[in-house]
Amino acid sequence: MLEATPHFEAYELFAWPVRGLSGKTHIVPGEPFRFSSKYGTRIFGFDKGAQFPQTDIGWIDGDPTAATLAEQGVRAVGAIPVAEQNSAPLGSPVERVLTRLRVVSVANGEVRLEVVDEVVERDPLSVLALGGALSAGVVGLLMLVRARRRGAAQ
Repeated sequence: MLEATPHFEAYELFAWPVRGLSGKTHIVPGEPFRFSSKYGTRIFGFDKGAQFPQTDIGWIDGDPTAATLAEQGVRAVGAIPVAEQNSAPLGSPVERVLTRLRVVSVANGEVRLEVVDEVVERDPLSVLALGGALSAGVVGLLMLVRARRRGAAQ
């Protein structure tokens, strides 16, 4: 999610993977958007009100050339400064990780972003289930130890 900054008054920002299937996302300040480290999602800045191309921007072995970008109306490109977290261990209460980013600058053909913070959202039912399972396991171990001590004493 990107925070609202004055840069949104001059630019339309889009998240767009440079590899794999196309998945353009118009970035609205304050609204979460998905990105992919695997497919190399980049942030593209277009002039405010510019017509967004409906086709891919001619990726050739990764990032397009500056000339290709300029032809399509792209004024700046930037990388997302965090890695995608797309999985969690089985039984993990983590539901999602929301990273807040801020646009630091849009200059010299580059969109620079910085991390503001990350919020880990947990599923309360998973936390209760995991806590219950751990408690049951501890009680079971205590009962097993107690039963073995009784058996050894007889």
